[in-house]
Amino acid sequence: MTPFDQFINFLAQGLPGFNPWLIVKLLLLLGLVLYFAFAVIILRKVGLMNETVKTPLGWFLRLIAVVHLAAVIFIFFLGLWWL
Repeated sequence: MTPFDQFINFLAQGLPGFNPWLIVKLLLLLGLVLYFAFAVIILRKVGLMNETVKTPLGWFLRLIAVVHLAAVIFIFFLGLWWL
């Protein structure tokens, strides 16, 4: 048996007690944390835009940004619970 075959067999059998889905779950949660940071930045930029450019729909854009941030927080905690 070649070293490559031994390596493939090792990967197929895995380590005892090791769950490869744990890595996937942690990466998904990391992605959600990064998306949370993105949502916070969007909220700050919408606030800055509303201070710079006064529009009648500024409150609506801010509302959309807040709802987006709330949805991201909800999905993050759902991901913590589900995963």
